[in-house]
Amino acid sequence: MSSILKVSTLQDPTNSNTALTIDTSGRVDMNASYVFDQWYLNANHTTDGDSDITAWSQTSFTGLGKVSGMSHSSGIFTFPQTGLYKVTGTFLQRDDGQDNFAPTINVTTDNSTYTEVIELISGSSDTTNSGSVSSSVFVNVTDIANVKVKFRAKSMDTNSYIWGASDKIRTNVMFERVAPAQ
Repeated sequence: MSSILKVSTLQDPTNSNTALTIDTSGRVDMNASYVFDQWYLNANHTTDGDSDITAWSQTSFTGLGKVSGMSHSSGIFTFPQTGLYKVTGTFLQRDDGQDNFAPTINVTTDNSTYTEVIELISGSSDTTNSGSVSSSVFVNVTDIANVKVKFRAKSMDTNSYIWGASDKIRTNVMFERVAPAQ
């Protein structure tokens, strides 16, 4: 004996919020399960040596998805909900011909001690050079109060910089929630 359950909407039992919908083509939308967010560097980052990159602005796709997006303060990004996130950094750089500097992606799980999880080396030791580097990392966010991300520039010389602009996206970071926390 077979049974068929026909349903197009599931709601949570306490607040009657829509938790899941299925359209007539069978596409499933799990409302609060995904986050897509993009931030861009709104001015050149020119700080010599090692420093946090802090001049981020959110794109007009603020918190695209069913949940509000990332929050940002002084270069530190806070996740809106737990989950497994793909974090991607794309950095447009200009070095002064004497520099091999590196943007990095750094993660904390205790809201204090950051670990460098990706280093993207760029630059040239003999000529002025422009270019971009990009990479992604998965961050398992089990606690939104303690798991955070920041981006840094390492070993940057005086005339080198990471390109930013207030009127277009050059350097940017993206956050995508791809699954529940693991």
